[in-house]
Amino acid sequence: MRKAIMIITLLSLLMLSGCGKQNMEQMLSERGVPFTSVTEEGTSVTVYYEASEADEYDSQIVADWGIIMGTAASQGFESIKIVNTISSIPFTVVETTSENIDGFTSGAKNESEFWMDVEIKAIK
Repeated sequence: MRKAIMIITLLSLLMLSGCGKQNMEQMLSERGVPFTSVTEEGTSVTVYYEASEADEYDSQIVADWGIIMGTAASQGFESIKIVNTISSIPFTVVETTSENIDGFTSGAKNESEFWMDVEIKAIK
């Protein structure tokens, strides 16, 4: 049940995150996502996400990832990287593409297919 709620939340946030061209930092702030910085380079964006702020750790982080991914995809970024930090110390990197997000939100990909195209790796 918890997994289903997380999936529905992620899908909803991905779909609702897109609205008009704005500054990524402003959009994430308006959505209450705790980030420390955003770096935009061409069609790539990197968001440093402060995970220690999460209320319900797993579900809050996945929800925030959904907001970040959906917002970035809606702004035309093709490559999306989220650097998760705790007390500003990077510990994991999450990477995907807007193509993957679009496939998931359009229903062309199921949850398993979506997560297969999301790379999550620890920072050593």
